[in-house]
Amino acid sequence: MAFCIFSQHVHLPLRTSYHHFRSVNITAVSSTSFLLPPRICCGSGRLYASGGRWPKTALRWTTSWRWMAAGACLTSSAVLLVCSRRHLPYLTIAEVCALEDALPRSKTHNFIADVVEAINPGVVYIQATGRHAMLGVPVMSNGSGFLVSEHGLILTNAHVVSGRREVEVKLSDGQRLHGNVLYVDVASDLAVVKITGKNFPFLKLGSSSQLRMGEYVVAIGSPMTLDNSVTTGVVSAFRGGTELSHKLGVGSAVAHNTFRYIQTDAAITHGNSGGPLVNLDGHVVGISTMKLTEGISFAIPIDHAKEFLAKVDEAEKAKLSRKSAGEPAAGPRGLAQQQRKVLGLTMLTLTADIIAALRERSWRFPNVQGGVYVHNVFSNSPAFKAGIRPGDVVIGVDGRDITSTKDVFEAVERSSTSVQLTLVRGHQVLVMEVLPEVIQ
Repeated sequence: MAFCIFSQHVHLPLRTSYHHFRSVNITAVSSTSFLLPPRICCGSGRLYASGGRWPKTALRWTTSWRWMAAGACLTSSAVLLVCSRRHLPYLTIAEVCALEDALPRSKTHNFIADVVEAINPGVVYIQATGRHAMLGVPVMSNGSGFLVSEHGLILTNAHVVSGRREVEVKLSDGQRLHGNVLYVDVASDLAVVKITGKNFPFLKLGSSSQLRMGEYVVAIGSPMTLDNSVTTGVVSAFRGGTELSHKLGVGSAVAHNTFRYIQTDAAITHGNSGGPLVNLDGHVVGISTMKLTEGISFAIPIDHAKEFLAKVDEAEKAKLSRKSAGEPAAGPRGLAQQQRKVLGLTMLTLTADIIAALRERSWRFPNVQGGVYVHNVFSNSPAFKAGIRPGDVVIGVDGRDITSTKDVFEAVERSSTSVQLTLVRGHQVLVMEVLPEVIQ
């Protein structure tokens, strides 16, 4: 009988006759430690397999059998082989290692890197510049976006383009192009930008309806104007549209969002806004939108964005039809066609679990049961001038209690001049008057 053990570090052949041993204690095979040879004992023609204790009964083997199989254990780095006494093939350490090197871990386990490599060319950086409507000073906003067609259509957040008609787009290869804002949906916080050219690398759109809690996702974008950076996480939950809204503008349309936002623990910073949230197949499942705190970020589901893109396609076809008929082309929705009031902040409706998460991360979080959380305040905005700060919790508008962003939007829409916001900051209750800005 021949007995051979292959290990990552040991090649130990043992050759002997079946009649020269009676019992074998088969020990566990380890790929990282030296494997001692099996213990050989005298007996009465029986084979004993034990992990250190001799069984009360043993399996009787007849000596007329010419071969036997005690077991085999095969992993990427360890093999236990029991074979015939007549012939035993020998393998060198190099040959054993070659089997493992054929599929190195760097090639089989770096699936995140594979996803990033595939989607990175289709992710862009967007910079929007303009002048303040009242002060006339230059203002700038920036964020991310991603190509959805080879003809240069880019999907991003509406708050990234900030009501501008034109933006600057930087591709992953460093090329900077002029972009025209074609269509904006303030209610859904989505916008489409067009750059001139063809054969652009674009991303495949997946299905957010197939997402499950716990599924891995990858967020990629350009935070702080840096080159594309990557964060990973899982899908944590799904939030209804009335629970989450953070539009720069306000309007009753916001209250009619019926889609569910994707909550993830993948870090989404200000510069990542508008960038893609993809699954491990490299398919876009969401549009990164905002980060509330560490471990709590939100993305717009791609299924809703597909509906928006379908409207864009219809609008473009109608525009071509009007152009061929000699009619003047209409501007993009949400730009120059209607005025809107803004406070200059981003907000989130507080739910019980979000309140609990915020309290875990900061002892300074106010002792409130509900309201609207101020996530960010933009420089030189009406909210900034009124003294509102990130982390404040709005609990009332014009003397009325509020429980959601919808209440704030409707109150601002009703107002003819300024609005009074009642908010909690730490242990203080403050009342601040804010004059909304009307922008094009």
